[in-house]
Amino acid sequence: MVSEIRDKKDEVETLYHHALSRNILISKEALEFILFNGISLKKVKDYLNELPEGILSVDNLKELIQQTTTPSDQVEFEVLRTSTKHLAKNYEGSVKDIWTFNTDFESKTSVDNFLNYFRDRYKKIKSLLLQRNGVKNIVSIEKLKSHTFNESVSIIAMIREKDDYGKGSLRFLIEDDTDEIIAYVDEKIYDVAKNVVEDDVIALKGKLNASKKYFIVEEIFYPDIPLPTNDSITKIEDPLTAAFISDLHFGSAQFIEKAMTRFLKWINSDDKDASRLKYLFILGDNVDGVGIYPDQEKELLMKNIYDQYKAFEEFLLKIPEHIEIIVIPGNHDAVRLAEPQPILPEKYLENAHKMKNIHFKTNPAFVEIHGRDSAKGIKVLMYHGYSFNALIDTLTDIRKVARDKPTVVMKEILKRRHLAPIYGSTLIAPKEIDNHVIDVIPDIFASGDLHSHDVSNYKGVTLISASTWQAQTSFQDRVGHVANPGKLTIVDLQQRNTRVIDLLG
Repeated sequence: MVSEIRDKKDEVETLYHHALSRNILISKEALEFILFNGISLKKVKDYLNELPEGILSVDNLKELIQQTTTPSDQVEFEVLRTSTKHLAKNYEGSVKDIWTFNTDFESKTSVDNFLNYFRDRYKKIKSLLLQRNGVKNIVSIEKLKSHTFNESVSIIAMIREKDDYGKGSLRFLIEDDTDEIIAYVDEKIYDVAKNVVEDDVIALKGKLNASKKYFIVEEIFYPDIPLPTNDSITKIEDPLTAAFISDLHFGSAQFIEKAMTRFLKWINSDDKDASRLKYLFILGDNVDGVGIYPDQEKELLMKNIYDQYKAFEEFLLKIPEHIEIIVIPGNHDAVRLAEPQPILPEKYLENAHKMKNIHFKTNPAFVEIHGRDSAKGIKVLMYHGYSFNALIDTLTDIRKVARDKPTVVMKEILKRRHLAPIYGSTLIAPKEIDNHVIDVIPDIFASGDLHSHDVSNYKGVTLISASTWQAQTSFQDRVGHVANPGKLTIVDLQQRNTRVIDLLG
């Protein structure tokens, strides 16, 4: 077979250039399908003359085979990219949206848009708090003042202002949909209360003071997620894996090509997890972008955004077609910064948009993979993570460790059931609904942005802060990010355990 491929090298190159002259791209997978299955190159060339512009896919080639064989001698061919037959090819993939976002930007907005945004956040998180054990005897702030002095009650409220005077003294201005009131924190719970941030929606248990002008907080409840049970840990029956990468930054002078090369070699290797790989998640900042930060052009290898996306697209098209690829944007991508960010535009990735196995999603995105009529799939919450920096800077308890161990801040996100709890930590598109509330508990919560790498578990949820493919830049030095590049995270979907491969080791 190797000698046959070598003998056909010139013919294949001629075919490839003929396709390009017709604005048709033959993917690497399609070329290998042609060679390994002995398809006549002349028939392929004739077939190209009838195709519209776009990509020559394996499905096209199977159609060609069916057209040129009789019913009695039709056979089912399998795509071979390596010397091994990947197990994952035997299983049909499935990617379904749990959240669907309308990302149309409203150029004209009003105060009511933002009022409704916060009302929606309050309503959604209130419903989650009402399910918590210990949150009892709920009253509104409006009716609170009619209660007896020193009577224990609970309020579900949003933190409008926070004043931390230190040494156990802390004051909140809290509000619900009826009124507002000043709340002082009992010094016994100061260490808990100091981690509350503005715009948090929480339950506060306590009592009115003697004058009924203030509320004394004795206990605080976050919406959080419940402890898992054996039944709540979702696994699939099929022996498949998923991989997670982020912050590739194609076009950067600091892009680590070695990581990409080794990844593509691994994905086509005899490695057990590679053979079982069915889903690949790419978590934003796919290219380095242009004009993202001051003097960025000095650190760009490709100064044209189209060239950057062309390199990213070529990478995507080298991934075997039996693998379902799910891609979201990040703050370096060529979409608006305001979240939810829309999918990556087709004008930059025309060929990739035509591929059935490549799924472009918004940021954030929430999908279920490998779901079946009779069995639950794995729920994956994807968020690039731009809001995390503000939360890290605000929470003194995690500030020193979170950039090295970013799943620490992801746990705080799940406790609050909100992807951007501090308003202003990321740009928000002026909608009347809050798209960042986590009202469905994920099985996997995956993010990027911090360029670090970390994997942990929080109450049954697998937390993945995916690694970057960009070495340290001067901008990262200035903002305090320390890159930990080249780590590939693998999740065994059948066992729900993880493995990390060092692509640079």
